[in-house]
Amino acid sequence: MPDDRVRTPTVTFLVVGAGKAGTTWLYEVLAAHPQVAMARAKETMFFDENYDRGLDWYHSLLPCHAGARAVGEVSNSYFAATVVPERIAAYNADMGLVAMLRDPIERAFSNYLFFLRNDQCRGSFEDVLTQRPDILEHGFYGRNLAHYQQFFPAEQIRLVGYDDLERDSHEVAAGVLRFIGVDDRQVPEIAGERVLVASAARSRLLARMAKTSAIAVRRAGGPGVVTAVKRSRASSLLYRPLQDRPTMEPTTRSRLRNLYAGDVELLSALTGVDWANRWWGI
Repeated sequence: MPDDRVRTPTVTFLVVGAGKAGTTWLYEVLAAHPQVAMARAKETMFFDENYDRGLDWYHSLLPCHAGARAVGEVSNSYFAATVVPERIAAYNADMGLVAMLRDPIERAFSNYLFFLRNDQCRGSFEDVLTQRPDILEHGFYGRNLAHYQQFFPAEQIRLVGYDDLERDSHEVAAGVLRFIGVDDRQVPEIAGERVLVASAARSRLLARMAKTSAIAVRRAGGPGVVTAVKRSRASSLLYRPLQDRPTMEPTTRSRLRNLYAGDVELLSALTGVDWANRWWGI
């Protein structure tokens, strides 16, 4: 459990997910801003997987940044983890929360491509959905948001649409910077770049070994090492741009739309935004 002797909250904002919706891009943008101190590890997973390591361990992942006006981290797993909102509220009830939302069907397909490149699965998207149904769990944004709203008022939660990111990444970055309380006129140049694109492994064996090693390092309490390696040239040696992109069967898209329809309706009711129209044109 966290050390009760630590009274003053250190982290002022969190990017809680969802995965495959632009969070790596946002991490890099925030890390490049002179008034923001980001955790050295993307995916500390403190409030879910590593909570028992305590606050001293968590705070050790934060850099010393004398000029910081905002301190934050990015962990994609937080938005879908039911234990997390209450833990965050106990740590800092004034926490600013950013959630990035992508068409849940496209998000799931992107997750499939990620598993495919690391040799964590094989076969078509339809095959993998039967093997890894957990791919779909992170797309129930309405349910997740409703849970967060039990602990945080709406003004402390900023939702960012992936479609907005594709249209105007500079404005999305500026909006997040304003939300966390730093100078939005200093949008880092990296905001105009795509940080991660779909890729394929140069060697399935090496990609699988790299992923297995990364998981082991995280479990050993070294997420910062994983982030440092990902940001190094090693990634370009392991992966190449995806050329033969798999496809999704139309019937699968229709089935998933039905699966998510009720949750998207809930999300729309909670936010006053017609997400079904934004994502699916209905």
